Amino acid sequence: VRLVAAQFLAAVTDVRSMTTLLDPADLLASVVVNANDVVLVTEAEPFEAGTGGPRVLYVNPAFTRMTGYTAEEVIGLTPRVLQSPQTDRRELDRLRDALRAWQPVEVELLNVHKDGTEFWAQISITPVADERGWYTHWVSIQRDITLRKRRELALQSLLENSSELVLALDSSSSVLSVSPSAQRVLGLGAEQLLGAGLRERLHPQDVAALDALLHPVDGLRLGRGAMSELRLRAGDDRWRWLDVASLDSGVGSPGAVVLICADITARKASELTLRRADNRFRSAFSDAPIGMAVTDPSGQHVQVNAAYCTLLGRDSEELL
Repeated sequence: VRLVAAQFLAAVTDVRSMTTLLDPADLLASVVVNANDVVLVTEAEPFEAGTGGPRVLYVNPAFTRMTGYTAEEVIGLTPRVLQSPQTDRRELDRLRDALRAWQPVEVELLNVHKDGTEFWAQISITPVADERGWYTHWVSIQRDITLRKRRELALQSLLENSSELVLALDSSSSVLSVSPSAQRVLGLGAEQLLGAGLRERLHPQDVAALDALLHPVDGLRLGRGAMSELRLRAGDDRWRWLDVASLDSGVGSPGAVVLICADITARKASELTLRRADNRFRSAFSDAPIGMAVTDPSGQHVQVNAAYCTLLGRDSEELL
């Protein structure tokens, strides 16, 4: 703390416009005590098996708000008191390996509150050295990310289990995540889509529709709950029609959006075939040299052509 305070004092004394200044140590202490994020300080060692790691020397009030444990209950223990049986052992090993090498490390761990309920914490740990350069403490900054992790896990489940194509995009249309169904719908694997811009595969006439799904206007996202129809170029260079519903993902980069896409290519082809057949019928009906009429079951005229009107000597408004 003395080292950080000295560095802070050296920085702020360069600001010549300041006329008053709190004592740096007092200011630093106030910042730590009132921080929204947890500040946890442990001794630098030991790492022997069975010890659970270095002992806790200090926690700020945010620690109690996040975990339910008071400072008196955890000082002298190790951070292992927060671990859950479901805590990822690989992440714990990565954390310990970094600490043994005196390297800063950041992990996301599933921990438990004092009452036994689970929560996710983002933990950033940095070693602190004394004036001689000896590492004496670890300083950990922790933040509760339970809501974000739940959204990420829900999105991952949606990606893995959805029969429809699911894409998570950032605001520039780069693909952040994609469901395995991309192979079936587009003939493209995740490695061909991840990191690529969706606009590269978008039909030129559908750019405005995609932008409406991705970009906010006046602070509100047009895409939230919106639906649209888009065409994407598949792996065989053919266009696939997709019925797209969008929702905010709540994860990843700012403005990230999830697109849930149903393949409607076959339906569009059927609609086109019916539309062409209808146009051919209408053309043949209208231009036929003989009188033709369509009626409902009661005999009311629904449609008449010009030859039919001529035959009866009446106009279509009278007959329909």
